[in-house]
Amino acid sequence: MEILLYGLADKRFIAYPLLKVVKELGKVLVVSDDGCFRRFSDEGVLEFSLGNIDFMVSANYESISQEVSSIKHQYNYIVYVLSNEIPQGVTKVIQVKGVSKHFYDLENENTFHVDNKELDIVDVVVSFNKLKDKEVLTIIPSKSLIEYVYNCEDSRDFLATKDSSYASMLQVFFEKELGFNKNQLKSLLAKG
Repeated sequence: MEILLYGLADKRFIAYPLLKVVKELGKVLVVSDDGCFRRFSDEGVLEFSLGNIDFMVSANYESISQEVSSIKHQYNYIVYVLSNEIPQGVTKVIQVKGVSKHFYDLENENTFHVDNKELDIVDVVVSFNKLKDKEVLTIIPSKSLIEYVYNCEDSRDFLATKDSSYASMLQVFFEKELGFNKNQLKSLLAKG
C-alpha cells in the first residue's frame, strides 16, 4: 500500500500516529521532502533505518524517485510525505491544508489520476481554530497531539499512545486501506 500525505501544511499530526500503526504491521518506507524526519536519525542523515522503517529524505523527490521505484517492492507500506509531488503508485491521498489559501495546491480538485487510475483526494485542514464549515475534516492540534509529536521526535521513535482520538483520526482516513476498525487501531497504537 502506498499512501501520500500531500501539501504544505504540517503533516506530522497524521504521519506519526500512522507510522506507529504501520510499523507494527510490516516493513515500511518513508519518503519525504520534510526535514523533520531527520530528527529520527542519530546523525541527522538523509537515509537511515529505525526498526523496520526505512527513511529517504530529500528536498527534491525527483532526485530519489528512481531509487524509490527500484526498491519499493521490498516494503509492505510506503508512506510519502511530500509538499508538491504526486508519485506514481499511490493508492490513497490525504491533502493536508491550512486555513490560508496559500496552503492549497489541488484546491478545486476532488480527484486526480495516477497510473491511469482516478484517486479521490481526502482534504483535511490543520488549524487551531474551529472552521465554520462542518463538512470539512479538521485536525485541531490539541496539547496532547502536539506533545505526542514532540515526544516522538525527542525519543526518536513513533511512540505508543492510549489517546483514542488518534485511532478515530486514522479510522476516518485509512480504515478501508488498513482494514482495521477503531478498537483495532487503538490496540495497535497502544502496543508498546
